[in-house]
Amino acid sequence: MPPHTPINKTMSPREPLFVNNVVQDCMPIIEHLAGSKGIECRIEVSDDMPVLFADRSSITQILINLLTNAIKFSGEGATVTLQITATNFHNIFKIIDTGRGIPEDKISTLTDPFARTESDPHLSQEGTGLGLTIVNSLTELHGGTLDIKSKVG
Repeated sequence: MPPHTPINKTMSPREPLFVNNVVQDCMPIIEHLAGSKGIECRIEVSDDMPVLFADRSSITQILINLLTNAIKFSGEGATVTLQITATNFHNIFKIIDTGRGIPEDKISTLTDPFARTESDPHLSQEGTGLGLTIVNSLTELHGGTLDIKSKVG
C-alpha cells in the first residue's frame, strides 16, 4: 500500500459465510442464558439461504445482542425465536419474543447510547444500554437496517 493511502477503518473484513454456522457460534451463549430463565429458544433458518458476505464477528455480535435482549426481557416459560430468510435483495434476521413489549414512544430512542425503556428501578435490567446502539451501527456498516416493532403486553 502506498504510504499516503488512507485506511477506511469503518469497513470490517468480510468473507462468505454460511448463516447456519454463524448461528451455531451463538448458540452456547444463548442456550445457557435461556435455560437459566426457563425460556425456549427456536431457530428457523430457511433451507435456501444464500451465502452471506459479511464480517463473521459482527454478525455474531448482532445476533447475540438481539437474542440476549429478547431473553433478558422475557419471563420464565417464554419463547424466543430467531427466523432467518432471504429475498432476492436482502437477508432478513427476525427475532420474535413473548416479552413484555416496548411502549411505542420509546422505540425511536432504543438505538441511542445508554437508552433505557424502563424507568422503574425495580423492573430495569442489567446492562450498559449500548447493545442496540452496537447492533444498529454494525447493521448499517453492512448496508442493512434495524427495524424494531413491539407491542406492550
